[in-house]
Amino acid sequence: MSPRQHCILLWHSYPLVGEQRQVEVRLARAVGDDELMMAVKEALTPELEVRADTLLAAFATG
Repeated sequence: MSPRQHCILLWHSYPLVGEQRQVEVRLARAVGDDELMMAVKEALTPELEVRADTLLAAFATG
């Protein structure tokens, strides 16, 4: 097994609410690593896509 398969991920869940839809965005960072993972449960509207990009940028700098 590769070292990547043994990493511990810290997941954070955030609801994004738009005018037409609400989606759940989950972000994870491997312990001791700068790489981020993002999972979205449903399709994003253009409005929610901008909010997801902003959330990812904020999470990456924190």
